[in-house]
Amino acid sequence: LDKLWKPDTFFPNEKKSFFHVATTHNSFLRIDPDGTVSTSQRLTVTATCPMKLQLFPMDSQKCKLEIESYAYSVLDVIYFLNKSKESISRSEFELPQFVLIDVKFTSKIEKLISGDYSRLVCVFLFQRNIGFYIIQIYLPSILIVVISWVSFWLNRDATPARVALGVTTVLTMTTLTTTTNAAMPKVSYVKSIDIFLGVSFLMVFSSLLEYAAVGYISKRMKLVAKRKSAKKSVPTKATPSSPISFPTYLNRCYRPFYSSCDRTSNLFYDNHKKPPVLLKAVDAIAFMHMTIRRTL
Repeated sequence: LDKLWKPDTFFPNEKKSFFHVATTHNSFLRIDPDGTVSTSQRLTVTATCPMKLQLFPMDSQKCKLEIESYAYSVLDVIYFLNKSKESISRSEFELPQFVLIDVKFTSKIEKLISGDYSRLVCVFLFQRNIGFYIIQIYLPSILIVVISWVSFWLNRDATPARVALGVTTVLTMTTLTTTTNAAMPKVSYVKSIDIFLGVSFLMVFSSLLEYAAVGYISKRMKLVAKRKSAKKSVPTKATPSSPISFPTYLNRCYRPFYSSCDRTSNLFYDNHKKPPVLLKAVDAIAFMHMTIRRTL
């Protein structure tokens, strides 16, 4: 068998490969009566596959396996696919993170300095399985954001509960983001999941800032109310002077002015017990819109 001529096939995009030799070298060579020579060898090849992760984890990837002769040019060897026989069985092809969608074969001439060589390219189209990321990343992030909205229904005087809820959700979201990024490839561009986690963190952090803003405004309102009550409680010294009587036309001007001044107290009406419906609605609608756009 060693004296029969065989093409020196290699894989240009190979990283590492090895032959299977248990219990003997897994290969055969057959010669048909019409002179056709068939040879087969079993080997495992790890090939490079540059991926574009802008849409991760809702992305599709194309991976290539290139086959070429190392020494024989296109004048000696031409690689092509035998379409009369099935080369790859997709029903038996399973991966934990991807689904094999399609397999395509193309033949081309690779022009190099040493000559022109025939190259057979096998293109695998993969679709990433999103189930793992929905369970481990998307659902926990959505639940953390929803839990942070609970602070909108708490009384503003419940300081320990609101602070503990806000800080806990922020730290949990930070841990989830850090853990997710640590398990991903280090790329210089923004991925789809980065946008989702960033907006989720912004929602959680804004809930904590909302309590700080409400606390500051409430403190200012109490200070203004305290000053007003202090002014009302100041005793006035009685003067022995005779009462002052106003003409009728002055009384008509004084009463409307007094009524308008008295109505300014409505600006400091203690309405903080009611939940900020508009704030909750805007926050929820914005988060749901972002979630739908990131997952579709």
